[in-house]
Amino acid sequence: MRTGIALTFLLALLATSCTPAPVPDGRIAELEATIETLRATPATPGLQRVRLVEAFDGDSGIAADTNGDFEFRLYGVDAPERDAVSRAALEQLIAAFGNNLYAEERDVDRYGRRVVVLRTGDGSYSVNVEMVRHGYAYAYLWFGELEGVVAAEAEARANRRGIWRMPR
Repeated sequence: MRTGIALTFLLALLATSCTPAPVPDGRIAELEATIETLRATPATPGLQRVRLVEAFDGDSGIAADTNGDFEFRLYGVDAPERDAVSRAALEQLIAAFGNNLYAEERDVDRYGRRVVVLRTGDGSYSVNVEMVRHGYAYAYLWFGELEGVVAAEAEARANRRGIWRMPR
């Protein structure tokens, strides 16, 4: 009997360790509903339509535009390195944008990555700020302040979202 319980527990543990880390709350669904209203918005001049190829963590990855693939780093935010939850949140936020994801290049970092703001076509909604607002990243002011990111971090802290859930 004990062997059966132990085996069941082990199989359940193995099954949960093989699945990707889910984003831990329903905020992404709310976000997708907001983005749905923005999908048909025309693009602002100077923005380049992109799609996600791979997320490395919550603030970097590989994207593609009409010129091919490129490595990117999100401007104004810093996420925990190699964090599965932050990476999943970035992937879900980007997926929610569908064909309405644009990159505004702000800089190139020392690794040759494009430092970008990922946003909707009209420029009003930013993946960067939403990563911070939902508690999956911190405000990062090394390159300069992204409009709204400091307020988004204050909101995440006050509401104990994501990385702010645990006391420091």
